[in-house]
Amino acid sequence: FLVTDGGEAIPCVRDELAKRRWRIAYNVCSFEGRWSLKSVKAYLSGEASVDPAGLYAAIRDQLSKYIEFTDPDHYDLVSLWAAGTYFFTLFDTYPYLYFGGIKQSGKTKTLTLLRLLCFNAVFSTDISTAALFRLIQSGRCTLLMDESESLSNAERRQDLRSLLLAGYKRGAYVWRTEKNFAEKLTPESFEVYCPKALANIAGLESTLEDRCINIIMRRGRNGAILDSEPNVQNPVWQDIRDQLYVFALKHWRDVLETLKEMSERSEGDERCEACVKEEAEKKISARERELWLPILTLARFFDSHISQPSEKM
Repeated sequence: FLVTDGGEAIPCVRDELAKRRWRIAYNVCSFEGRWSLKSVKAYLSGEASVDPAGLYAAIRDQLSKYIEFTDPDHYDLVSLWAAGTYFFTLFDTYPYLYFGGIKQSGKTKTLTLLRLLCFNAVFSTDISTAALFRLIQSGRCTLLMDESESLSNAERRQDLRSLLLAGYKRGAYVWRTEKNFAEKLTPESFEVYCPKALANIAGLESTLEDRCINIIMRRGRNGAILDSEPNVQNPVWQDIRDQLYVFALKHWRDVLETLKEMSERSEGDERCEACVKEEAEKKISARERELWLPILTLARFFDSHISQPSEKM
């Protein structure tokens, strides 16, 4: 079924889609159930609502329970990024998150938390290269890569590099040679735009680093946080994801409107900068602006709801 922002559940079959002049652009890949049936039914019956401020606080609280960032602002950054994975198709670009640091600084644990929170999140290590391209194209998944990713295979290493260099921007495609129904090798394009988070010790090449917001992690001092590990069976993760799905369906237009306001403001700032001729070192580069625009848009949206009365869940 396709669940719409209008509260419909439309059978995902050719005849039903044809009535609306829709079609499925790509073969649909199966994912684990990320949105609970209970929440889906509540949404379709009009009984589900979500308080954006409360949802944001819930995400941030879980991150602070398990991760010790050196900069408290990073809890907000990662919370906004995780929520934004449900909206990333609204943006022309979506930044990668890169977590660097020594061993046992919480990098992999942070990716595990993102696996529990983000839209259709998957670890690249669990998936073949061919399947990975199809999952991204069909499922718009959030891709998580850590140092356990084996890059000893030269072909996989090159495929993943191409995916990472191209996939931060809408409309990016990577070409691969695939077998068709006649078992003949033919070139096939895959859309690879999706949220991605990476973690390792060695660092990144400069070209890839330009596509990332970097967070350098250090070994924590809080013993309770160091010893804590997220229980993937804890119902809190399902509850937060359920809220995120409802939040995306109910508020995507509001986020889009905020994006338009932020984009217009950014254009105005550019004209102002040109007039006053600020020093080059004080200017924000075009790449930095496009990377941060989704995060700043979501920050502005959530900030506008912080002081508003909460809706009842």
